[in-house]
Amino acid sequence: MSISLDRIKPATATRLDKLSFEQLLDFAFDRSLADEFWYHEEENEFSFGETSVTTRHLIKLFRQPEILLERYSAEQVEQGFWFVTYLLCFIKFDGLFWDKRLPFSLREDLIFSAFDLFSRFFAHHPSESICFMWWDSLAYGYYMENGQPEDEDGAQVQQAMFETLKKILTIDSEECQKSALHGLGHLKHPATEKTIQDFLRKNRVGKELEEFAHKCIEGTMG
Repeated sequence: MSISLDRIKPATATRLDKLSFEQLLDFAFDRSLADEFWYHEEENEFSFGETSVTTRHLIKLFRQPEILLERYSAEQVEQGFWFVTYLLCFIKFDGLFWDKRLPFSLREDLIFSAFDLFSRFFAHHPSESICFMWWDSLAYGYYMENGQPEDEDGAQVQQAMFETLKKILTIDSEECQKSALHGLGHLKHPATEKTIQDFLRKNRVGKELEEFAHKCIEGTMG
């Protein structure tokens, strides 16, 4: 199912901008675990409406992610975060990160707030896969284009993602560091190699993480 920001949806589709913060959390996380990709099904169709509303809700969530464990199981949180990454980027340079109807300052806040999500949540609550894969889809468009943004706006998004990933590397959590390395490998920012080399020089890491870091420099991390 495509969720193009401009696609016309049936009247029965859920309007995300009509949901309160708590209602958006339930929409994303209060789901049966029997259908991992529930948001691809027609009966669960939704539209963004005013995308600034969802963007601000997600910034709030990323800055206080602990609320999730008070409301949902760890498995629901894992599954729900996959849906959240889908909202951020559902196909190449498309999704909230690249929605030019939003002021870049708001999108930048959204990207930067991911550091809080990693430092406050993933660093303390290891995930099955979403932490490691968080930046995979978000940065993959740049990987496909060998690090070349489509335009100046895309370059700004890439830079904000790079600054966030570089900051996540400073978190004292191997899971977060590996996620950041993974993202840097896909982002192919001009300073990716230097940043990873600096990280390896300044930090004593295990052999496995060091080998993975070199794969991220080479772009062969998968």
